[in-house]
Amino acid sequence: MPLTSPPEERPRFRPQERPGDATLDQVPHFFRPGDEFDRRFPANPPNSAAKHGLVCGIRPTFVAQETAYWPLLTFGVEKIFAWSVEVGKRPGRLDEVEHFLVSEVAPEARNSLALVNFSRALALSESYVAWFESLFDLRAQYNWIYEFAPERSFSEQCFLYGDHALFGTRDASILSAARFLDLLPCMALLENDSKARLALGHLRASFRSFQTCLRCAVTGSRMHEHFEPQPWDYPELLADLENASVQAVMAIETLVGKPGKRSRSAGDQRMRDRWTAVLKVRPDDEFLDSGESLLDEYYRAFAVRNDSAHAWRDLQPAMRLESSLRCQVLAFRLCSDYVDNRVPDPPAAALALGLTRTAEDLCVPAKRQTGRPG
Repeated sequence: MPLTSPPEERPRFRPQERPGDATLDQVPHFFRPGDEFDRRFPANPPNSAAKHGLVCGIRPTFVAQETAYWPLLTFGVEKIFAWSVEVGKRPGRLDEVEHFLVSEVAPEARNSLALVNFSRALALSESYVAWFESLFDLRAQYNWIYEFAPERSFSEQCFLYGDHALFGTRDASILSAARFLDLLPCMALLENDSKARLALGHLRASFRSFQTCLRCAVTGSRMHEHFEPQPWDYPELLADLENASVQAVMAIETLVGKPGKRSRSAGDQRMRDRWTAVLKVRPDDEFLDSGESLLDEYYRAFAVRNDSAHAWRDLQPAMRLESSLRCQVLAFRLCSDYVDNRVPDPPAAALALGLTRTAEDLCVPAKRQTGRPG
């Protein structure tokens, strides 16, 4: 088909269709500047045509019988809505209405999402509250909807990504309402505390490189089966261990800074002063049952960080694994001290985020929540 063909003769392309599924003669029409498609579905949302992003599903205990759409809270530049929408019956499923969290972002506030945004705060809070054991369960991210109209059914919406199973819009990312409310205090802290956001971000990156059970590591007892590296795993695992060590120590650096040379008493005292300024736990408290102080462990972890960033030298694989685990446990201990002593209580968090529905409204059956958007 020639490029000069009139628009009505060109193949229709919706955002949920990937260009990779098209034939070569169709591709130029999808990206041709000034095309009707470009005007109706501009790229790089949020923009004037797509300023609503579906973040994840939520499972309240009430049963909605029809479409409902109401404001839930405000997070930074985003307005978060709860959306109950008809999705139609699916094999093995009796429910016809599902519930989602939808973010509305003004186009001029697009760049602000790079600093703090609802989806990342939700994922970070879920990881932290679960001791970083649920890194991949909650795939909270923005699936932008063009020309969003909440009164339409789910299938009538024009999503940027139509493969909801792959993208994790639906079944892969559903929070219970009670769990969502449990995360609000941490999210309220992350909204305004850049140090907490950066520290937890580094710590989450560490556990994404190499995940271990913190409960087993901190308590010193093995409570369940989990991954134990075998000798043949290490050639591929070593790079992950190096990155896990570096990211864990960077989380600590975010809180207390880089340790100076301990041989100088003035440098050691400055390190202690920075430590006590932000943390309640004392630098001389014992690290697990090792007989070493937390500050001693930080100096050791920083040396591991340097070795990791510049190759591991001659450490044996088992030593590398133990060093990474100790870095992660120390980072979690200090990050949890920082966060737990700064998170607001649930009522204060609800007030800070402007929560419009109380815990009773979300978690107790209430038919009055259903209804047409008004």
